[in-house]
Amino acid sequence: MSVKRVALLIALTLLYYQSRNTFYGVNQKQRQHDTETSAESFFEENSCTLPVIEPFEANLMNFVTLFGPTQCDSEMPNLARVTFDGKLIITTELEKFKMRKLPPFRCYYRGISGGLRGNVTSYTFSSEPIEVKHNTPENIGFSNFVVQCKNVTELGRINGTPKVNGSVIYQKAFSVFAGFKEKQKEAKPATPEKPSLAILVIDSVARNQFLRHMPETTKLMKKLGFTFLEGYTKVGDNSAVNLMPVLAGKSILPQIGGNGKELLDANSTVDLESVEFLWNIMKDRGCVTMFNDDILNVGRGLFHYPDPTFAGFRKPPTDYYFRPFHLYNTKHMIPNGAQCMKSGQVNAVEYLKIFERFSLRFKHDCHFSFNFLTGLTHDDSSYLNALDEPIRATLERFVANNVTENTVLVVMGDHGNRIGQIQASYAGRIEERMPLFSIYLPPKLVQSFPHLLTNLKHNTKRLVSNYDVHQTLRDIANGDFILGTRKVSKSYTRGISLLSEKVTPQRGCEEAGIPPNFCVCLELQKMQRLNETSDEYIQLRAAVRNYVETKFYHCLYPQSLEMVDKRLNVYAINQMVRHGLRDQSMYPQISNIHAALEILFFKVHFSADLRHVKPSIDSQPRIQFIGFIKHYVKQNSFEVVNEPVVQLNSSFKPLRKVCAL
Repeated sequence: MSVKRVALLIALTLLYYQSRNTFYGVNQKQRQHDTETSAESFFEENSCTLPVIEPFEANLMNFVTLFGPTQCDSEMPNLARVTFDGKLIITTELEKFKMRKLPPFRCYYRGISGGLRGNVTSYTFSSEPIEVKHNTPENIGFSNFVVQCKNVTELGRINGTPKVNGSVIYQKAFSVFAGFKEKQKEAKPATPEKPSLAILVIDSVARNQFLRHMPETTKLMKKLGFTFLEGYTKVGDNSAVNLMPVLAGKSILPQIGGNGKELLDANSTVDLESVEFLWNIMKDRGCVTMFNDDILNVGRGLFHYPDPTFAGFRKPPTDYYFRPFHLYNTKHMIPNGAQCMKSGQVNAVEYLKIFERFSLRFKHDCHFSFNFLTGLTHDDSSYLNALDEPIRATLERFVANNVTENTVLVVMGDHGNRIGQIQASYAGRIEERMPLFSIYLPPKLVQSFPHLLTNLKHNTKRLVSNYDVHQTLRDIANGDFILGTRKVSKSYTRGISLLSEKVTPQRGCEEAGIPPNFCVCLELQKMQRLNETSDEYIQLRAAVRNYVETKFYHCLYPQSLEMVDKRLNVYAINQMVRHGLRDQSMYPQISNIHAALEILFFKVHFSADLRHVKPSIDSQPRIQFIGFIKHYVKQNSFEVVNEPVVQLNSSFKPLRKVCAL
């Protein structure tokens, strides 16, 4: 059949479906649904063909371990706690075997501060020890403080160990929101139209890793309406170079495209006080701010290393700054590399509670929080399992206490796992370059500005980077949602807001600011042998036929399915990504060494006869659709990985929706 004849039949087919909408009747609900999804985007539209890697990809499973919740034990008695409203109470031990061994004691607290530029590894005591009475709630004037309880007998025993007079039997660092009432009076109210912003970053967590290890949390997030970006790709290797663009729209990396205005001087120590971060914007808006960074060890912490590029903050960057608290824990409460404190708490869960308490306490007030959980997942993202129940429970409490009415929530990763064994796998190197980014918009915000969710949903399958995330969060920080009034930074930075604009399908990595060693856009491979007589061609057609049959596409005759393309277009990730390069400047050293092609992708045009359409005199009406197929080379397997789509003029529609008309 001639090309013109095929084109004519396709046009007739499309006309049939369009006319069927008109004459056979589509109820109002269906029409509304079509309108709502008209902004839907598809991977097949993009010039950048993105790989599809599943959470339980076969190529990954040798490197994946599933863990349960972490349980911590402690020989230390439990003698102090902080109430929800921030008051310290000295209690007694509940467990009888510990109670029997508990000597008479007195407890004291001391404020701690420090961890600032020039001495980022040390905290200092802000006061002399202040004694606290037993069973009497007491307000503490410090946001970071330490409680110590000492044996006051001349001789005592705890857990069989002799203790001399004055020995420490209990110690623990606490974080509270000192001056809460004063801050509350100063803060502007949070509203759906001017919401708060709470960001939770989990170190080394890709989108796939989150879906794999956080099933209960993911289920709840989808129920609540979180949007997950599927084309989000990192711009740098480690935490600082990825989170600086997110939080400030700035970069110390070599310029990739653009006009370079986003660049900071990488040859000198970054002056963090001269950088406009999201928390500065929200503070200017009258919001209470918090920075809660799990530092992992005393020489670390976001924007505190590597030296000399980063040297920390000269003064606390936010109203509540908990580096002194984390320094004390790292030095005294957490054995090297451990996930449990000596006082019996799980490190990551304790730090997650700060994120939760802050938004709960300031739920009526405009607030911003940045929370970075590092220690649990930095070396192995499989440990993320331990946070599934705690984060799910936190989100449930946010809903129960109406935090979600006036707060935009972001749960994200800085990058995937970059140092564990999983990143040595073919799929792992793709996964590592595509971090988690998910965002929740309050329903009333969407009601007031429906274009926000329309644009956001449209951009879920587009190539986006850290710079786009910044512009998106910047809109929220400014409370700037009215079309045509968006504020632009004085020093224009990269990226576009995913709430106010739609990313073009023609976008490539350079435009997005993504270096080639982190670019996951697939490259077309030169494989001339893959024509209609090749084994791959025949197997691929069989795989798609089987897919159409098993997915019950009732509008098609599976046995009539044919491939329109006479030669296969096959794609793979680039050599830099296959080699796992951290620095693109290293490529000349390995450019002649070709890494194996373990996974290939095919983008293929198919056609099939339509059921329920009366054939013309000499032909059966057919429909064309695009299939995206993943091919494991060693296993010689083929799998359809995206919903096939039909191109209707300049727009695309899922095949299942076309069949449902």
